[in-house]
Amino acid sequence: MNALLETLLLEATSHEKETKSFAILRLALILEKHTIRNWYEDGTFVSELTEEMITLVLDKDEQRQLVTALCDLARAENDATRASLFWAIGKALGEVAGELLIELVREGYAELDGVTFHNAVIALQNCCITEDWQAANNPGVPFFDLKIFIRQALAHPNLVIAKYAQSVVDRDFRSFTAPI
Repeated sequence: MNALLETLLLEATSHEKETKSFAILRLALILEKHTIRNWYEDGTFVSELTEEMITLVLDKDEQRQLVTALCDLARAENDATRASLFWAIGKALGEVAGELLIELVREGYAELDGVTFHNAVIALQNCCITEDWQAANNPGVPFFDLKIFIRQALAHPNLVIAKYAQSVVDRDFRSFTAPI
């Protein structure tokens, strides 16, 4: 893996909250710049990245390695950091992060706190996890249905997760004609 990314991943495990948060933000922006054409034109995030980070180009295998490393961190970190890591993973291309993200959610769903659940749903939406996408990218793997995931979360015994699930329904699924 690129030395710059290795350094940022190391910083993402720092005990200093600011160092950790800034590293995760930068890793997310590096992934995001590979998903949005001309993302830098308005200058919004350029100030958060060094010139080396702005010019860094990762092929899909390198992006997948980065997402894998972020998923590994999410498995090992506490809730506050895990929420940020799900947010960062959601900045990647669906074809890069989708399968890894689904696996991460399936493994740790019961352990997610409300904010992390919320970020996981947004990451799944950002990665365009649809039945067609999954059939094309994961043939033979059982379909991960986001609506069923949210429906299960609505009935979760952890009321914080149930509350966040309801906010996701209210915000993102109110236009569906059939109830989730």
